[in-house]
Amino acid sequence: MHGWKIDVDGVRGIIAGVVVAGEALSAHESDARRLGEDAAAACGPARRVAAAVSALLETRRDDLRSAARRSRRVLAAASESTEAYLAADEAMAADALASARRAFGGLALAGAL
Repeated sequence: MHGWKIDVDGVRGIIAGVVVAGEALSAHESDARRLGEDAAAACGPARRVAAAVSALLETRRDDLRSAARRSRRVLAAASESTEAYLAADEAMAADALASARRAFGGLALAGAL
């Protein structure tokens, strides 16, 4: 029988890394807004160019926010499923230990809690 073997610490490390990267990306949102404003101002009288730059940045901002929302949902699901796996693994271990204790008439098992 094949089983699952999830590296819980590895999953937690990846989630933490993605959170850090997401926070850095969020911090750059205001930088992007300033860049758009500066680009629009640099266009001077060329209003159509300024409007196009502003529209492009507005579209990308919405895309990035949408990606961030999806990423948060994926991270939450990964975290919840990993915690559920860990809880189930602990429950199976406790059941196996209890069965072993019953099989040996309640004797203490070496290395068992």
